[in-house]
Amino acid sequence: MPQTVLHAEIEEAMTTLTNNALGQLFTVPKQDWTAINIRVGKTAATAHVTSYIEQYIPEFPRLIQVCKIWTDQTFDSLIRQAAAVSNYAATAIMAFRALLDVVKTLDLSQSKIPESVQQQTIKILNDLSKSTDVLSKGISDVNAQISSFSSVNQSVDARIFRYKDKLEVVWAPLGNIITHIDNATHLVTCIWLTLALDLQKYVRTTPDVNLTFLQQLDIEAALLCWKSLQEEADAFQQISGSQKQYWMVGSGAHKGE
Repeated sequence: MPQTVLHAEIEEAMTTLTNNALGQLFTVPKQDWTAINIRVGKTAATAHVTSYIEQYIPEFPRLIQVCKIWTDQTFDSLIRQAAAVSNYAATAIMAFRALLDVVKTLDLSQSKIPESVQQQTIKILNDLSKSTDVLSKGISDVNAQISSFSSVNQSVDARIFRYKDKLEVVWAPLGNIITHIDNATHLVTCIWLTLALDLQKYVRTTPDVNLTFLQQLDIEAALLCWKSLQEEADAFQQISGSQKQYWMVGSGAHKGE
């Protein structure tokens, strides 16, 4: 994805506290994950004829490697990532909703707000910054594996298309599915890292917590973003559990999908 487009999307979606595109990878349709996992299963099932397939797909041994990493590490890491993101969003919602409830009780005619509210605000901003930093690093690690998986499969797809008369009985090109997942992976990785860095800079300035500052946080908009993020992460968890069936050699589990 071009950097100018990527930064434009980030700027458009960005708020002080969050970003409404953080869960974009989790919104990839179920049928796309199914196609990916069928590819993984077929790769394992045909590994015994590598010498034949690599006549047409020289990248096939590398495909076997990334598919094994996918089944051994990547997909489970993605599932754990979804659970962590859901918990992250739930924690942010609880903390900032409590702060918003307090803010709504303040006398707007007073320029100074209570010290307790100032301390509450600083604490939850620091907590959000720390949890965003931890989560962004984990997301970056697993998304690097997804990017590697996507890269190899893009090369394989080009070969499949070229030799489809030899391979289409066993191999179906993934087409735009890989591109969509790869774009979402790069976008989400960049957004999480950008948000983590921005929040770190924000809390390091030890802002003067007054009513103007609290209004600029736009807490109500952030709560909507976190709620949507939690729903996206939870939805992925619901569909991800059944995906491993497609790794089973000869299971025929994909029939009827």
